[in-house]
Amino acid sequence: MNNFPKSEKLCGQLRIKALYSDGTRFVAWPLRVTYKPLTAPKALNSEALSAPKVLIWAPKSLFKHAVDRNRMRRVMREAYRLLVKEGAMPEKTEWIFIARSAIGGKKVGDVEAEMRWMVGKSRSTSC
Repeated sequence: MNNFPKSEKLCGQLRIKALYSDGTRFVAWPLRVTYKPLTAPKALNSEALSAPKVLIWAPKSLFKHAVDRNRMRRVMREAYRLLVKEGAMPEKTEWIFIARSAIGGKKVGDVEAEMRWMVGKSRSTSC
């Protein structure tokens, strides 16, 4: 069973550039987030359209070793999976979560709490 299916992954260079140019950004140390409401008029099915789209990024410039980058991505994916399981992630929204250097020693629970705070902040600023 795939807990992070392709339908929830943010793909495509044009879509990512559009999110960077039009999205709302803020920092909740040690994560940085960019988000905006999902716009996909040519979606084939409504299930793919309703799921949040997420890009999880651990930059090589901050995490020099592949082991560290892989751990950061794994921790952020697990935190995201827990939020989706609870229904805390808003639907029809595109997200980019970027790990910063201070996330190195954090546990999944800590990262989940930070992501939950970010999602709550995004809901309060979009209303």
